[in-house]
Amino acid sequence: MKRILITVAAVAVILVACNATPTGGSKSPEQAARVQKTNDFAFLTNMGIDIEPVTEVKRLNDIANTVGPQLTAEQMAQLTTPLGEHFIEEMGSINLLAVRDIDGEHTLCFYAIHNGAGCDAAMATYDAQGKPCDAMMLSRCHELWPVNPETFEGNLARELTVEVEFNGPRHFNIMHQLQEMVYDPSTDERSAPQWAVKWHQDYDIDKDCHFVLKEQKEDVRTGNKSAIDEVVYMNMRLATFATQSINDPRVLDLWNKAIPEWEQFYKSVDLSYIDSDLNALFDNNPVRFLQWMASHRGKDNHILPYFTKGEAWYKPSIEAHLEALSPGDRQYISSIIQGWQQ
Repeated sequence: MKRILITVAAVAVILVACNATPTGGSKSPEQAARVQKTNDFAFLTNMGIDIEPVTEVKRLNDIANTVGPQLTAEQMAQLTTPLGEHFIEEMGSINLLAVRDIDGEHTLCFYAIHNGAGCDAAMATYDAQGKPCDAMMLSRCHELWPVNPETFEGNLARELTVEVEFNGPRHFNIMHQLQEMVYDPSTDERSAPQWAVKWHQDYDIDKDCHFVLKEQKEDVRTGNKSAIDEVVYMNMRLATFATQSINDPRVLDLWNKAIPEWEQFYKSVDLSYIDSDLNALFDNNPVRFLQWMASHRGKDNHILPYFTKGEAWYKPSIEAHLEALSPGDRQYISSIIQGWQQ
């Protein structure tokens, strides 16, 4: 037994010696490269954007009223137009609210988008040359709506607010609060919440600088618990699925899993909104959507019944992206959309 212990100890000494830093404090080429790798955000400053006020931002709330540099039309064309059709449709005036380093070579930008109908937001990652790696829209930054939109009975209203917190170069949380209260629009006064729910969506940024949803979890609930389950469930789901990466292929898997749950939960509710939400998902990345549809042709494709109806789908837009598919996939998608109205 002694001999074994001596042998193990000797091996440990050898391993420590092999991994020790050479005398004189010199570093390996890999270590030196890591030390020297810095992000100067040159692609932004070369456009004339003053990023100094927004490079230390760690938390964002009240996004509609947060101040940051407003992008010019030329800056928007370089930074946000390449993000895709869905983002272009939503664009109004744009303010840059946060700039963060990811790994010394890639950058995260957070934008507030003022489009006349309120305030949306977008997040995007870029390489050192300013080419987008990924993006996603936060289309529900602040909403306030009456519970009874026809009668406005009792001035009862619901409000959804969002905060974004950055927890390091490759991690962030999107935190929502949904509450119901009495709201007087003439005075902008509101009562204490009759009930409130808080939840968060936890995201990583992977090695390809894609946004990856890791978890959605309810954190706090106050007030009448049983009466608000359906309201909370719908809003949590919609907020999550309205905030998805344009490049992560797992997004469509999450949608496919969620649709049967929605159909089961809302047996007596019109689910036509799924059509328009899936249409927005197509706009985010048309080729990704069509390739996923073509590779999931069986009964386990729960998106397919909505796609085959063609009610919220624009045939010419799909036809414009068919050339990017393989011949077999192109033929399959073409057979589905053949009977749709132009």
